[in-house]
Amino acid sequence: MASYSRILLDGAVTHVVADGDDLVARDGRRVVERDAVYLPPTEPSKILCVHLNHISRVREFQIQLTATPTYFQKPTSSLNSHRGQVVRPEGCQWLNYEGEVVIVIGAPCRNVSPDEAGDYIHGYTIGNDFGLHDFRDTDAGSMLRVKGSDTLCPVSSRTGVFSTDLRIRSATAMAPVAEVSRASTANSSPPKRAIMSSLRTERCRCPASARRAVSPAAWPQVSLTRLK
Repeated sequence: MASYSRILLDGAVTHVVADGDDLVARDGRRVVERDAVYLPPTEPSKILCVHLNHISRVREFQIQLTATPTYFQKPTSSLNSHRGQVVRPEGCQWLNYEGEVVIVIGAPCRNVSPDEAGDYIHGYTIGNDFGLHDFRDTDAGSMLRVKGSDTLCPVSSRTGVFSTDLRIRSATAMAPVAEVSRASTANSSPPKRAIMSSLRTERCRCPASARRAVSPAAWPQVSLTRLK
């Protein structure tokens, strides 16, 4: 999977590729990976998400999917990056996470047909869709506080080419692993037919004892691996 990362280098946004333990910019500058300051893969005008896009969630809620998907938005102020801190507001107990595949749009578009959608996709990456489920009942549908609070949308800076034979793996040192392959999504049609779709894992729960600011070391780690 060809990929690049977006980091802050010498005060400027820079695209880099991995070379052993280093990240290398196009002009040859190098930085040790552990010292890199990562950025989200883009500065989006909006972050669009799909409700109930994983078949296990549909079965969990014992519902029938509607003829067309339903969506919610995460505000851009919720955007976070690799190694950033996730803030759990004081008094909130249920900070949950979901590993996601993130579609990065590469060009402005409107009224795009399913057959044309792939032409506007720059690449794919992974993210953690954190949610404050203390507000699940009061914010049903809009997910404004559940999914839209500051820092709750960390996205990997590494963007690459999509492959259909991949598995998303989400895990913490204190919680079970959650895995999902593309075949187990509620909408398994090719990416060109779903420009706004994302792939969800089973929902898992961070311990209620987690601190208000969850350090990167305590984050659920999301990885993308090729199926054998």
